[in-house]
Amino acid sequence: MATAQIIELPGFSKSAVAACPTAGLGLGELIEWHRKIFAEIDRVCEKADPTDQSYDASFVPYFEALAEAEASVKSAIIGYPVSTLADFRVKAEYLLNPAASLWQWLDEDDCRLLLESAA
Repeated sequence: MATAQIIELPGFSKSAVAACPTAGLGLGELIEWHRKIFAEIDRVCEKADPTDQSYDASFVPYFEALAEAEASVKSAIIGYPVSTLADFRVKAEYLLNPAASLWQWLDEDDCRLLLESAA
């Protein structure tokens, strides 16, 4: 059985995923970090799914860490305080973009926090 291959992008490694650094990042950096995590989840999800033919148990812990990191970064984006309409538009367009499907995962509290972040 193969060992999970961890991607090596600048600022994106297994240890970086575990640490899930969001403090001190700007909105654009958070969005980019979320995109990288989301892309990596998409890359390994079948390997972490026991019902898929390509299942490899070694991917499960990494997938779980990615899922936790994705939720943390998404929350940081939602709650990121913005002071201009342009910044709010960047955040809202990213979260509500139908192509990204993130809007499907926003609950009532997420929507409230999104609106409050512009106050």
